[in-house]
Amino acid sequence: MKRSLLSGLVLFLALACFTNAYGQKSNSRTRAIKTSPAYATLVLAKVKAEAEAFKMRETFSVTWPGYKEKQYAITALDREMRRMRALPVSRVPALTEAYAKLLLYKVELEGQVITLRQTYGPEWGERRTKEYELTVMR
Repeated sequence: MKRSLLSGLVLFLALACFTNAYGQKSNSRTRAIKTSPAYATLVLAKVKAEAEAFKMRETFSVTWPGYKEKQYAITALDREMRRMRALPVSRVPALTEAYAKLLLYKVELEGQVITLRQTYGPEWGERRTKEYELTVMR
């Protein structure tokens, strides 16, 4: 009886240590990504976009194109942040501020393209230019 209780205790402690070590590895990866310059830049941009959208909502309706563009930007920033959090640790050194600037430009461009698609036809010059630019960015 004592032997099975002791072996059960040892098994429990081993399992607890394994789970804790695995959790720390995951937390350190997430922490490394969340403290990168690129992630911090995206968080700051998302906060600014949400504040601007909140301010717009007080003045304009939610169907106003400028408000919709901000909502698209917030959604795109969320998507890019999720992608960043899924990266392996080996990619963390590449998460520089320059990389974040490229992502921010891509997000801004996506919002512009969506607004232009809703407003103008495919023959509109600016729409075609922005769509091509977005295609090159991807």
